[in-house]
Amino acid sequence: MAKTGLSTSDNSRHSHSKKWIHCPNPSLINCVCLGSGRFLRSVLVPALQHRDDSTIVDNEVDNCDHHLRALIVQTRGLSFLEHISSLVDPNPKESENIDRNCSASDSVCSSNYEIDTCGYDGTVSTERIECYGAGSMGTKEHKAAALDIIRKCSHPIKLIGVGVTEAGLSSSSNQCMIDLVDILECIYLGAAIADCDAKIRKRHKLSVINTDNVPNNGDVIKSHVMKILITNSMRREGIISLDGERNDGEFQRWIKDNVTFHNSMVDRITSSREGSGGMVPFCEPVPKKALVIEDVNNNLPEQLSSTARSKILLEKFGVVIRTNSKDLHADINLKLRVANGTHTALAQTMALSSIVNTAALSPPTTIASSSEAAYNDSDTGIATLLMNYCDSFFYTQILPAAASAFGACETKAVYDDWRCRLTHPKFGLSTFFIAQNCAAKGGIRLGPTVRDLLVAGKEVNATTVFAFSSLLRFLTPLSPSSSCMDKDMKCKGWLDKTGTRAIDEPKNDIVNYADSMSYNLKDGAYDFKCSCTINIGNSTCFLVDALKAATLSAQKPCEYRATIMAYLLSSSGGNMADCADLPQFGTFVDAVCTLYSQMISGDSILNILIEQQ
Repeated sequence: MAKTGLSTSDNSRHSHSKKWIHCPNPSLINCVCLGSGRFLRSVLVPALQHRDDSTIVDNEVDNCDHHLRALIVQTRGLSFLEHISSLVDPNPKESENIDRNCSASDSVCSSNYEIDTCGYDGTVSTERIECYGAGSMGTKEHKAAALDIIRKCSHPIKLIGVGVTEAGLSSSSNQCMIDLVDILECIYLGAAIADCDAKIRKRHKLSVINTDNVPNNGDVIKSHVMKILITNSMRREGIISLDGERNDGEFQRWIKDNVTFHNSMVDRITSSREGSGGMVPFCEPVPKKALVIEDVNNNLPEQLSSTARSKILLEKFGVVIRTNSKDLHADINLKLRVANGTHTALAQTMALSSIVNTAALSPPTTIASSSEAAYNDSDTGIATLLMNYCDSFFYTQILPAAASAFGACETKAVYDDWRCRLTHPKFGLSTFFIAQNCAAKGGIRLGPTVRDLLVAGKEVNATTVFAFSSLLRFLTPLSPSSSCMDKDMKCKGWLDKTGTRAIDEPKNDIVNYADSMSYNLKDGAYDFKCSCTINIGNSTCFLVDALKAATLSAQKPCEYRATIMAYLLSSSGGNMADCADLPQFGTFVDAVCTLYSQMISGDSILNILIEQQ
């Protein structure tokens, strides 16, 4: 027994404060998840742990290893560990209505967590997922307990799920990347591998899969891991090999030869059950491509890659395996342009108009005309107005721009699937939440469409102009630049005061929609953050400062041109510097200036949209 306070079935009843880890049967673990985010728990873990005896054939998968069983280790804090520990079932064999996906030998697993899925008719179904182990890297004691479990697993670890966000993947110096290296080392030195002969050990394959949409996320993680190994050759605190020695050269070679860092794409909208403290994911129905994994060299474990298994995983969990990197490239680009692009095109307009949730886009029973009367008379009219805009943006801009590279049929199929999800009548997201970081999203999600249209000599029309104008309107602060931002880069913006109406207006005046940011419909104000910098002449400044200065002095649309041009060219903004010399780019900039000046002058953003249709 390790001195870390490692729990067993006997000590699993200890109080949370004395318990370093929850893992009733460590011998079952053959998969580790670093992170405990909602997406990881609602998509990756259920797919990994799903068991279907009909897919098991002789010699295909070891009878003792027919599905993966995860130890879920949160990167910091203790919330998930404490949640799982509080749900321990003293009589696991008597539990009912649990989707265990495990054999009789797994029955010692005495905890499970819940996932809510909201159907298109509003019916909420709850699935209970077996939790084979839960831990934390939050303190030395908790980390030591988790690593001790991993080191002593009797089954080789076949997969590591990395539920780390973009911030965690930004640098090799981040603690979660160091923790990942420690986990890899424990697997390398662990009993399950160390007890094998050299040939078996050399053949042991391990997959690493990330569940955040960082471009080329697998390559990024691999780069961080190798940098840590190269720059930190000394023994890391708390990691002791079985024989007291370590050979970093052999460890690095093992990672290069045996560990595959898969690039991936994820796409399932998840929130949390009200009152659950974030512990119970509340999700949309599983989309067609919830998790796309690149596996060019067929290195995924058989539990994911076998023909029979992959068919079930696609149908039940939306897991797609790509054996050609071009296919994953297309999946990512279409998600960014189609799903994310239309989300961004709508979010700022809806938020500024006090439409606080995308559920307001649900389809009307009849198609109303896009007239001011329809808009003023009903929520149905507003939904029709916004979705007519969204459809026009897709069919006249996104589709023509993407078709040559990704195919018209595939592009349209992605939109058809997304449109159904976007108009889910009972499941939506905060429009203010979606509008976060919209300065950068303009370049990432909308910029490629503009670029392809300009290069092809096609029209950049009013729908794209409206998307960028509303984005810049959202990022225009109330107060002068000297006081518009606090130390956290937080600014305050103002909502439309004319022609707007709140849909699903919240009960409280002040509503928090993200960390330290809120909106207040009664006062007509909202918080936002923007760190985008632009270059005007020989000077560099924050976009929000330039926008505010322009609104204080500009009398004509052309007087916004320098600021808007600088934003569209900025690498942290529109990211279209390579378009500056294209013939129609200047015309596009002028159109954005004209429409932005209307929005700033007080014209209702929805009334402007009505006039365009």
